[in-house]
Amino acid sequence: MVSIRYPVIMTGHQLPDYIERWAHFVRHERRLTAQKEGLQPVHMDVLLYLARCNKFSNRPLAVADYLQLTKGTVSQSIKLLEKKGFIERTLNFSDKRQVHLFLTHRGREIVKSLDNTDQYQPLLAALNDRDQAHLKNIFDHTLKHHIQNSNLTSFGLCRTCKHHRIHDNDERFCALVREKLFPEEINQICREHDY
Repeated sequence: MVSIRYPVIMTGHQLPDYIERWAHFVRHERRLTAQKEGLQPVHMDVLLYLARCNKFSNRPLAVADYLQLTKGTVSQSIKLLEKKGFIERTLNFSDKRQVHLFLTHRGREIVKSLDNTDQYQPLLAALNDRDQAHLKNIFDHTLKHHIQNSNLTSFGLCRTCKHHRIHDNDERFCALVREKLFPEEINQICREHDY
């Protein structure tokens, strides 16, 4: 495969140009990793989502909603990932019609190799802490605005949801589903998230 190299320096462009350029770098890394495993970038997106979502959000329909893909595309991707040993299906204990998807050891390993923090390190290294915090606030604000104006599901981190509660003993609780939350769950993506 011939790799096309674009100039890294882009001057005089608009902000969307820079965002798209940086997204290109990240997608390129995902494509390379996917190719090594005989996968497509969409398969990597499914794996990355499943690595970060919680127990309420690891169902096929949630994957389709999060990635904004058709049910058919997600269904075919899940079948392939399951066949290749990256994910496994588990029936819901209380409702056997519901399927939950989990990464296998092999799936966790490929996601680990695609750690997004590594991909963003060159960008973050060029910014001081204050600039990073300012940029985060800008993206947080614009993302919330887009989600609310487009009637999309927010799929935010549990700890940022209006249903997330912290009790006196630092115990975490979801007021929506009335369940205790474990420490690792508060940093996972939830489809029930609401601002």
